[in-house]
Amino acid sequence: PCCPPCCPPCHALTHIVRWNSHFIFTDVGGFLHFRYQGYPLAVRAASRRILSPRLQKRFADERSFTHAIGCALVDNVHNGAIYTPAFFLSVGMLQGESFEAAASTLRREWVETYAWCTAFWLPFTAFNFKVVPAAWRVRATRRRALTWHVLSRLFYTF
Repeated sequence: PCCPPCCPPCHALTHIVRWNSHFIFTDVGGFLHFRYQGYPLAVRAASRRILSPRLQKRFADERSFTHAIGCALVDNVHNGAIYTPAFFLSVGMLQGESFEAAASTLRREWVETYAWCTAFWLPFTAFNFKVVPAAWRVRATRRRALTWHVLSRLFYTF
């Protein structure tokens, strides 16, 4: 059974939501502070390679909404390519699954998870980089992560 004998049977996703609360808060902290400092560099580097000089200036201007969108897109790529796979693989293996089983879950759940993450995090991250002072961005993200956790718990409960 997926639950201890004292608990009623539960849906397997409840365990994922429980692990989500632990996993998400390990990412939001010191590591995120340094990752956020790298986003403007990534935006400038990417814009130099693929955009016209006029657009490069807009993406390079850290006061512009264009730059904030660029940072949100960098974060979105990170979420899809690194964070989501790391979450599914580590949580699966911490729950006793083999790597192959965890990878199978990742393949099965990645599209829906990435879509939900994009819908939830992309607008917030753009807002965070446009409006929130750099010194407060991690705190704002931590508060948003709490909202993400509560909503994901509600979503998987019903």
